[in-house]
Amino acid sequence: MPIGVGQFGGNGGDAFDYSNSNAVTEVTVRSGAAIDSIMFKYYHDGTISLSPNLGGQGGHPNQVSFVLDYPNEFLTRIEGHYSPFSNVLQLIRSLTFYTNMGNKYGPYGVEEGTYFDIPTKGAEIVGFFGRSGGLLDAIGVYLRAR
Repeated sequence: MPIGVGQFGGNGGDAFDYSNSNAVTEVTVRSGAAIDSIMFKYYHDGTISLSPNLGGQGGHPNQVSFVLDYPNEFLTRIEGHYSPFSNVLQLIRSLTFYTNMGNKYGPYGVEEGTYFDIPTKGAEIVGFFGRSGGLLDAIGVYLRAR
């Protein structure tokens, strides 16, 4: 059973929860001056599924995707920043992802505001939860021991 860690950011938008994921295999981030959205592929009961776009369609000029060499490579850490932006009290401004293979993806967005860091220490990130609307308002992760 995965364990939820965090929820960094604000209270806007609608809640999302992917606690039923067994592994994250690909992540897509749309960003500009903030994180507009994330979307990810994940394993659940032997099937690869794609999350909806969690956030808005903005983020020009940056939309990036990275594919993990799962099961050899997996997410081990996520860090970022959150702050007020564009009439929103708090939302995610930047995200950076790290893997067990030493790969770093990001930073995406703008590194301004309050810093957060979610290291996993012997676990892997297998899913996400948080809040989103027109932008990514908040994010937390689900961890499973490795």
